[in-house]
Amino acid sequence: MVLWSGDFQTGNLLQWDRLQAAPGDARVVSSLPPHDGRRFAAAFTVRPGDNPIHSTGERAEAVASVEQTGSEPNATAWYGWSTYFPPDFSAPADSWNIFTQWHGTLSDGCPPNLAFEANARSGKWIISLTARGGRLSGCMPPSKRRWTVATLQLGQWYDFVLHVRWSSNPHRGYVSLWLNGRQVIGQTTLATLYVGERAYLKQGFYRAPSSLTTTIYHAGMRRGSSRASVSG
Repeated sequence: MVLWSGDFQTGNLLQWDRLQAAPGDARVVSSLPPHDGRRFAAAFTVRPGDNPIHSTGERAEAVASVEQTGSEPNATAWYGWSTYFPPDFSAPADSWNIFTQWHGTLSDGCPPNLAFEANARSGKWIISLTARGGRLSGCMPPSKRRWTVATLQLGQWYDFVLHVRWSSNPHRGYVSLWLNGRQVIGQTTLATLYVGERAYLKQGFYRAPSSLTTTIYHAGMRRGSSRASVSG
């Protein structure tokens, strides 16, 4: 069962709670290579100086509410979506470039609980997932884990399915991940929330300040009750 959809197939951005983007930097498009029969995708563009919420870094993101995200402590959720990195994708290679994240509900400047990122710090472009949770000391979480999930190839779609149990208890929370239909992270137990918080989903592009202009595309985001409900 699909419990919430932010898949852009309405032809607009109204499925999402709000935008954090400069005018025109988040838009629905229909001219991408076809993928799984979807008519629409959303294009997110970040230009030098784009800082619509006067925070750290530069961004263009759509934001789901906590209720749409379904991140109550001890709840389980499945999320599925597709991301397209165009052939001319350009981003700061040696820094952070987050394209999908689940962020804690406190506005304390601390890093997201779950973050999908593209970077080339190792000399080649990769896609990674970082998970954080537990009781914060400043912004340092006691539980943190990072996985490299793929080498990034431009000009193709990536299909993600993420399974999460939301918990600040490192013995109760977990994540697992499928990429393009193949499981790349087995169920791993760890904290996925900060103590006393929930999380909300953000999708688009969020990066360190840069002189580059970056565009990325997303389609098909859904939260569901099973892997089948959010796949394809």
